[in-house]
Amino acid sequence: MTHSIENGNVYDVGQTINGVSRFVHLNGKWHYFEDRISREYEYDQDSLTRVVNEGLNDEVTFLGNIFDQFKTETTKTETPESPMVQSDEWEFVYYKRGTAGSFRTALYDLYWRADFVNQLKLESAFPQLWVLRKYQQEPGYWEDLQERVHRLS
Repeated sequence: MTHSIENGNVYDVGQTINGVSRFVHLNGKWHYFEDRISREYEYDQDSLTRVVNEGLNDEVTFLGNIFDQFKTETTKTETPESPMVQSDEWEFVYYKRGTAGSFRTALYDLYWRADFVNQLKLESAFPQLWVLRKYQQEPGYWEDLQERVHRLS
């Protein structure tokens, strides 16, 4: 099924490419989209278009259009209709799905193998590991995160 990809549409492709999972389509070309548009996607543009078209509603999520006052999940306010999922949480979801980038996967694997003292050292060097600490210590966190992600899909 082909989806009409409009100018300014932003998609989360469900996996990271060079540490980024969100892309915006502008003037016929894909660009990395973090909290803002960064650089043009340097790989095969048609390949990314196929990923978006074939994966929509499965692993690819349409997030909005930047011309419709679209805001990233890090700037949204959470409501029952629009639950907030922070970018570090998305990365953890990708890890759990097996689609995180190689660096993030290696970092998380290292964290799980480390003892408590070394986990704290890793957390001080990589602040995004707060998600793993929360997952490890807060009962129900993973279920809540899955529910928030599901509501966005």
